[in-house]
Amino acid sequence: ANAAKSNFLFNMSHDIRTPMNAILGYNELIKENTTDSRLLDYQEKIEQSGKLLLSIINNVLDMARIESGKLLVDENYTEVGELLKDICEVFEMDAQKKNIHLTYEAICEHTHILCDVTKIKEIFTNLISNAVKYTPSGGTVTLCAQELPCDRDGYVKIKTKVTDNGIGMSKDYLPLLFDSFTREHNTTTVKVGGTGLGMPIVKRLVELMGGSITVESS
Repeated sequence: ANAAKSNFLFNMSHDIRTPMNAILGYNELIKENTTDSRLLDYQEKIEQSGKLLLSIINNVLDMARIESGKLLVDENYTEVGELLKDICEVFEMDAQKKNIHLTYEAICEHTHILCDVTKIKEIFTNLISNAVKYTPSGGTVTLCAQELPCDRDGYVKIKTKVTDNGIGMSKDYLPLLFDSFTREHNTTTVKVGGTGLGMPIVKRLVELMGGSITVESS
């Protein structure tokens, strides 16, 4: 039953993504070819809803790939500082709009590494997206990579922390954080869109690459 469910979700999500991309593409053309402020407001709302729906579709596809065992690690070269910079630049505008101080730091001796850059970017995109989403104006979000001792020849061990001073999570919710389709419900989070698939995907990707993930919050 679980395999059938995963297969159905994978095929359905794949079929939905193609017309969804077309809708967003035509919506973008409307923005470029109209000056009517009311129509532009409608266009922006379509864009926001469309992007949210596309992220839900992509999350379901990722989850289906992970569960089917079709997701493989694809290693390539990167530099730790550059990787952190690339990730943070994606959220620079969102952070500025909310007056959030977003910073990154690499405390590593061995900065030139081989890893699955795409999957690592997906992990931190999910984590920082949440941090920025749930941190109020004037808050801080930091991404810090620190090298730890490693006794495996040719390998480097790096502990990376995403820290914020946002609304946090209750002690009761923490054990459920990495379960699929779960979100903590309180007066603040109900105003923020989300699928409850981001954190389960993060955990699966981290474990796929031989890592571990923990969370501390209050």
